[in-house]
Amino acid sequence: MTAFGRAVDLVVQAASVVRGERIIHAKGQAYDGKLTLLPAAAALPVPLVRGARTRPVLVRLSRGVGLPGALPDVLGIAVRIPDADGAGHPQDLMLATGGGSPLLRRLLVPRRDHRTATYTSLISYDVGGRDLVVAALPEAGGFLLATAEGSGAWTPFARLSVGDPLPDAQGRSLAFSIRNDAGGFRVGGAWRAVRDGAYDAARSVE
Repeated sequence: MTAFGRAVDLVVQAASVVRGERIIHAKGQAYDGKLTLLPAAAALPVPLVRGARTRPVLVRLSRGVGLPGALPDVLGIAVRIPDADGAGHPQDLMLATGGGSPLLRRLLVPRRDHRTATYTSLISYDVGGRDLVVAALPEAGGFLLATAEGSGAWTPFARLSVGDPLPDAQGRSLAFSIRNDAGGFRVGGAWRAVRDGAYDAARSVE
């Protein structure tokens, strides 16, 4: 891990200890859900699109800083596809509220409503050798998962339906990680160490 990554870990861990809980998306609710691949998914050469067209998933909606609900916050959506590349090989996607336009899709944008917000990966995923930004775009009943290359338009590859809330204990036990990349959506390089280290540091107070 780089010196910058270690510094981020220490800051996040210290802040989490002071607060008494993790500071990154500590407040949230987990749900069951369903992922349905769209025809455009066939253009992504990754294991995720070679499996069943429809499969169950887990979804967590969270507030980044934990501000009161009446105030805008950086909202998060995390999606786990448990068997993205066969049984026991999950893919996690962790996105935060950003903008849909090319100028804003890499910036955090505070929002109030989870169900109407646009979420993006902010940084690129390596998806079959292509650098793609990933997004969850709101639609009735859920979201469209989409990718974009550079400043190009979003291309939806899956429909995400959000179902019923999970029991609190089950929701709290979920620990999403960018290490779960069996579906072929992979954060690489220095960003991988920084993002995963920060989440690990935040979770260490739980």
